[in-house]
Amino acid sequence: LIKAWMLTKIARGATSFFNEDLRILGGAYGRFLSNVQEARSQEKHQLDLTESYFSQVIGLFYGKKYFGEAAKTDVKRMVTAMIKVYQARLSKNEWLSQETAEKAIEKLDAITPFIGFPDKLPEIYSRLKTTSGSLYEDALKFDEILTARTFEKFSEDVDKTSWHMPAHMVNAYYSPDSNTIVFPAAILQAPFYSLEQSSSQNYGGIGAVIAHEISHAFDNNGAQFDKEGNLNKWWLDEDYEAFEEKQKEMIALFDGVETEAGPANGKLIVSENIADQGGITAALTAAKDEKDVDL
Repeated sequence: LIKAWMLTKIARGATSFFNEDLRILGGAYGRFLSNVQEARSQEKHQLDLTESYFSQVIGLFYGKKYFGEAAKTDVKRMVTAMIKVYQARLSKNEWLSQETAEKAIEKLDAITPFIGFPDKLPEIYSRLKTTSGSLYEDALKFDEILTARTFEKFSEDVDKTSWHMPAHMVNAYYSPDSNTIVFPAAILQAPFYSLEQSSSQNYGGIGAVIAHEISHAFDNNGAQFDKEGNLNKWWLDEDYEAFEEKQKEMIALFDGVETEAGPANGKLIVSENIADQGGITAALTAAKDEKDVDL
């Protein structure tokens, strides 16, 4: 049974590399599960396939074309301003012990921001070369190379400079195991951010996002990692217990709130809600120091 299922998965995966009829038929089951009525257009499928192997290459091209050094410097300035807000909050905190607060500030100071796009491509891309064979043959070879690279990493130190999101993706993230915050070039565009926009617009857009990601360093997940990105207990027990009590308040605040998908589960969304609450208030505080802000 397991062998039959493995063969079925391989066959279904291969359909996207052959003719259009097979591609659409091969995706029927997945569309049914996700309630998608129509298959992606051929053009979008081609882009999806290219991105699946060369996302960082596309991202680097996008970043260099649509994001400049002046914007990068300005966003770094905003990140620094937001971190100073959190430093001030931790210094004045009344429910954490001094020992835990100082370690939290150390972690805050150690956060590394990645802005726009990476300086260079990962070495693995030099190994992904097309041949005179078929697209499917190239894809199989790429998969083999990428899988081998995954196993190579087991014997290597963690590369804390690697990006896990391409520069052309409209998103941002905090990585707890490297203590980094990443803002791809695509989210650093209007209306989130622009050098042509006012500080009010930029702090209301990307400012809240920046502070949101910083907050993730201290949410229910990020709080378990130290400043080096190691899973390590760095809180005093009584401080972490106090944090958990405050976390329960956040869970209760949003639990049962009606959404289009039904009542919200406060436990499942607590990390995002912690980051949202901290992010919005931090962005507002930082924005007040800008001369042209109109609140």
